[in-house]
Amino acid sequence: MNKQNKQALPKLIGIKEICEKLSINRSTVYHQMKHGNFPKQFKIGKCARWIEKDVIEWVNKQLKANNE
Repeated sequence: MNKQNKQALPKLIGIKEICEKLSINRSTVYHQMKHGNFPKQFKIGKCARWIEKDVIEWVNKQLKANNE
């Protein structure tokens, strides 16, 4: 594969890292996700992962909404 065909993979994060960074618990993440208020997960085998960029965008959206 040459340099032109290489694409950077998005950084993936797990539920533990999300909970630690946002100071929320697992049930809050899944509750918000169930109601369409948090980025959807995807699974690699049995492991749930989120794209870090999607979570950051969600946080920024929440901050903006709270400041309006």
